[in-house]
Amino acid sequence: MTDQARLELVARFEHQVTGVAVAETGRIFVNFPRWTEDNEVSVAELVDGEPRPYPDAAWNSWRNARKNEISPKDHFVCVQSVVCDGRGSLWVLDPAAPATAHLVPGGAKLVRIDLDTDTVAQVIAFGTDIAPEGSYLNDIASTRTGGAPI
Repeated sequence: MTDQARLELVARFEHQVTGVAVAETGRIFVNFPRWTEDNEVSVAELVDGEPRPYPDAAWNSWRNARKNEISPKDHFVCVQSVVCDGRGSLWVLDPAAPATAHLVPGGAKLVRIDLDTDTVAQVIAFGTDIAPEGSYLNDIASTRTGGAPI
């Protein structure tokens, strides 16, 4: 075989990235957990090597300083991972525990974004039976064979 894998730098970040996902179309998504207060974005698409809030700035607007003004149910609080399922969706896992500290009530969720429309298609909220105080949901995976993310 003549094809050789090679590494290519596509972006540099000032903050830690805990998830990278590549869609079947080649689009690249990353997430930045809110382990510090200076993260401007939780989920981003890389466009020309620069992170752009994804699916939009509104979903990325939650901040600990404004936690009483913005609902954690429909905003990213502290995203841990992103996964493309190979079927046109980006899945975003939000354990909703900024700085890996206290869980923000109502914030733990799994979000499915339709990559064709760049809109949120589904939000699966996790109650305290799944994500109790002191927990930190970590990763999701896709079977890429027609099954649902696990």
